Amino acid sequence: MKSRTLSMALLALNAFAAAANEDLNKAVTQRSQQFPTIDVRFRIRETTTQKSRFVPPDRVVPGKELVWESENRWVRDGEKYRYERNHPIGNMYGGRTSGSMKLTSDGRIHKQISDFSNSFQHLSGFIENERSGLPDWDAFCRPLAIHFRGDDPEVLGCLFSELRQVKSQAKVNEIPCEVFEAKLSASTAQLLWFDPARDWVLVRLEWKSPGHRYVMEIDYAEHAEFGLMPNAWRIDELDREGKVKRKTQVNVLSATATIPNPQSTFDLAFPPHSLVSDQRPARPIEYRVNPDGKLIELDILGTPVGSSVLPVAVRVMFLRYRMLILAGSLVGITLVLAYLTRRGLRSRHRAPPVPPPVSELPFV
Repeated sequence: MKSRTLSMALLALNAFAAAANEDLNKAVTQRSQQFPTIDVRFRIRETTTQKSRFVPPDRVVPGKELVWESENRWVRDGEKYRYERNHPIGNMYGGRTSGSMKLTSDGRIHKQISDFSNSFQHLSGFIENERSGLPDWDAFCRPLAIHFRGDDPEVLGCLFSELRQVKSQAKVNEIPCEVFEAKLSASTAQLLWFDPARDWVLVRLEWKSPGHRYVMEIDYAEHAEFGLMPNAWRIDELDREGKVKRKTQVNVLSATATIPNPQSTFDLAFPPHSLVSDQRPARPIEYRVNPDGKLIELDILGTPVGSSVLPVAVRVMFLRYRMLILAGSLVGITLVLAYLTRRGLRSRHRAPPVPPPVSELPFV
């Protein structure tokens, strides 16, 4: 009898979860179809503790937090998008680079240009056939992407119909929510809290992956064109102990369904003298942009193709494996310097030779 009662309870719970999942899917799909175009500008204010690896050494002030601010733009028109991220980005050297990143797509060709004044690649661009996903996966604009383009599986990492409900009536700031899990890989998952009373809007998101965990809470406000939409959100990035190491506040400055100059909005002109990598062919092609905007193909020496004496096969091999070759060369130079340094130290501390007795010298 108990097993039958338990089975009936599980069936009822599964039916409830399936109904909630269906209602969520309908609400998200309806929003995406209702608002095909949207142009949002928002401000990011990020506060980082001194323990963060993103703090550049020249800005460390004991007992104080560091603050970065920027204004950014997120645009969608069907399959087309534009994302202007003017926020400093952490680099591999433990600091932050100032500059900007722009990504565009006309639904067919995807382009990216980065301008980081503190990095080796001052101006670099990419042309790709496949969408990189960064505009919608970036945490700074993720609530906008999920709210207005949640039916796109690339936005969430899966279909909304594939979400698994894990909790019911869980409260976020006294708001009863239905909690779903999106399992993206064996080690990466995200939990999403939706408010069914407000047309299934996303209230909270928690991201978990190896070495990266953040919690996001979203506030909503009525908008003249879009109705209820994300107005502000807070992002807390946590360390391994669960303590906040980086806080970010994002506020929407403006939102409109009218996109000015739609043709130029979704096309990106690479600035003169920038380096562009065309990732569409099987073997990527490197270019430099002339002042007139024309792309000039380059060889491994950074000179126009045809002006180098190196064979084509060698140029292609270097372009394909240049990072591996450069890294190997750097490791080799380091090992040689370490060997020479160690050899010098040994010779410096070696005891002087002891002269033989006078009786053993020749001709004595």
